Amino acid sequence: MGEVLMQPMGGGVGSDDVTAAKAQVLTGYNTVTTDSDDEVVEGTMPDNGTNKNAVSVGGGSGSLYAYMPYGHYDNYNNSGNAWINITNDQAKTLANNAGVGYNQGVSDADARVNTSSASYSNGYSAGNSAGYSNGGQTITISGTIAAMHVDRDDVGTRNSEITITIQKDSYVSASCSSVELKSGEVGMYVGGTKRYSAGWSNTGSSSYSGNISAGQSVKFYAHAGGADSQHANMNISLTIRR
Repeated sequence: MGEVLMQPMGGGVGSDDVTAAKAQVLTGYNTVTTDSDDEVVEGTMPDNGTNKNAVSVGGGSGSLYAYMPYGHYDNYNNSGNAWINITNDQAKTLANNAGVGYNQGVSDADARVNTSSASYSNGYSAGNSAGYSNGGQTITISGTIAAMHVDRDDVGTRNSEITITIQKDSYVSASCSSVELKSGEVGMYVGGTKRYSAGWSNTGSSSYSGNISAGQSVKFYAHAGGADSQHANMNISLTIRR
């Protein structure tokens, strides 16, 4: 009795013949996959189009990240790239994590309008010391203040004083030097604080520069001693910028 050998006609593709799983095939497309048990199945990878919203963001000063939704992204505008949307709150988080300091920026901005803050004070001082070159007003006063006592009958001006009261917050530069002091005292006050004094036959000089508030004053004074022919002379200079 003879035997007939039957040769299979053609051949099918099974799961062992492919390399893609269902998760690597877009939804809407059918094929045999490594995990389909030789059956034709639909892929499970989402098609996200050209963009999606970021799931979350984070990172630190060394690196930042944004989590993208899983899936396939189309070639946006033929640029070769896909992109994700980041909300304002997520952008603030990235800025803080990067050390840009969003919150610090808000704080600094507030400090610039808070007249009690260090930022405002430093900026104000810098502007004043620059001389108000952009339209500010500068006033300069200079001269000599003198006091003398001619004899014991109190002939002469034993006490001389010049007081300048500041009307607006200003930056002042005050200086003085005792040029002739036989007896008595000369000195200078700025904002109620004594910045210089010299007595009897001492001579010297001093200067002061800084902010002064409205209502405060700068005072130069000279006082001659009580004996005959005593005198006290001092050169003064005051510049007010506001």
